[in-house]
Amino acid sequence: MELKFEVVDVFARAPFEGNPLAIVQVPKGANLDQQTKQKIAKEFNLSETVFIHDNDDGSNQWTVDIFTPFSELPFAGHPTIGSVCFLSEKNSITSGTLNIKAGPIPFTYGPNGGLASIAHDVHIHDKVLSPSDFEQAGFSPEIVKVIPERVPVVSIVKGMTFAQVKLQSLEELALVKCPREDLSPRGLNASYCPEGSLVGAYFYVEQPSEGEVKKLRTRMVISDFEDPATGSAASALTSYLTLASGASGKTKFQLLQGVEMGRASYINIETTAEPSKITVVELGGHSRKFSSGTLLA
Repeated sequence: MELKFEVVDVFARAPFEGNPLAIVQVPKGANLDQQTKQKIAKEFNLSETVFIHDNDDGSNQWTVDIFTPFSELPFAGHPTIGSVCFLSEKNSITSGTLNIKAGPIPFTYGPNGGLASIAHDVHIHDKVLSPSDFEQAGFSPEIVKVIPERVPVVSIVKGMTFAQVKLQSLEELALVKCPREDLSPRGLNASYCPEGSLVGAYFYVEQPSEGEVKKLRTRMVISDFEDPATGSAASALTSYLTLASGASGKTKFQLLQGVEMGRASYINIETTAEPSKITVVELGGHSRKFSSGTLLA
């Protein structure tokens, strides 16, 4: 079976920035099961690979499956924006819907890139982490000593959970290194973060705002891996900050991630809140084509 693919850099403004994503086009009627998709994702060995199933019914709706090299995901941010930009440019459209495991994602596309109203079920866990939790996971002593005593843990959807670690300066952010092992989900709400699921560490530093846009510098690490752009973690963080501030209505954020890796990624998010509840999370950004070809499966 021959399948067309593209590799794109998501959240990039220039070549070799952003987070790489493999996009595989699945023709209507193709016999491509989930096990084979997993093998293809492992072969690409990027943080995520998406499989976009062609439709022939004239609707602007597409089924999209998201895989890491090791498992399928219900949602991930940079695969969402990469898929939005790819489909919009390929089909010359300005709106549509992605159907992913976490639910339908309406999107628009324009001069500012793709904008997706993401499926979300924001949950702030009762348990907070302490520096000792990071020490046990094997974070360096230099970063452990500047981690706050109480670190909130937030799930953006079930199965996508991140510890939100506020630091005081870019100098502290530069100290972040990948830990020996992942943070433990023990003690977290099992319906959102069951035993064995991943808890990422998302470090952030608040930066001066530009007008109404709140700006943040961020880094996301798990064991032996740093991600240049993590839309799901960014969505969880901005949802948490919105709720913690007590804001109602719309709040705009821009997050700059991946600088320390040499892969600057510009992530735009707008949250809409009612008292104590996030009602809308819109994730936005650009995507740049890097390569294309045909794979044999």
